[in-house]
Amino acid sequence: MGSTVLLPRSQNLGLLKFKKIQGNQKKSGQRTVCYDLSKFKDLALNTYPGDVSFYDMRLIHKSGFNRINKVRFSAIARIFNPMNYNYKSFEKISKKFII
Repeated sequence: MGSTVLLPRSQNLGLLKFKKIQGNQKKSGQRTVCYDLSKFKDLALNTYPGDVSFYDMRLIHKSGFNRINKVRFSAIARIFNPMNYNYKSFEKISKKFII
């Protein structure tokens, strides 16, 4: 049903500018990174029902193409310490980096 595709070590790029793409009834909204990612080799996570994956929230990732006619569900939980000195609210970051 389309594995999550990661770009290993892309979180080391820091904060990148991105474009927002509006979703519709059949597709969720997207963010496209405005950076040449050709130097990264993508990695597909082969997961099964009940599996969990953890990674840095700055790691560039996307959903793989859903090749079958079934709905795919996922849950996302972001866990961080807002008292940490380098914590930055995603909304504050997003508004600054959208072009």
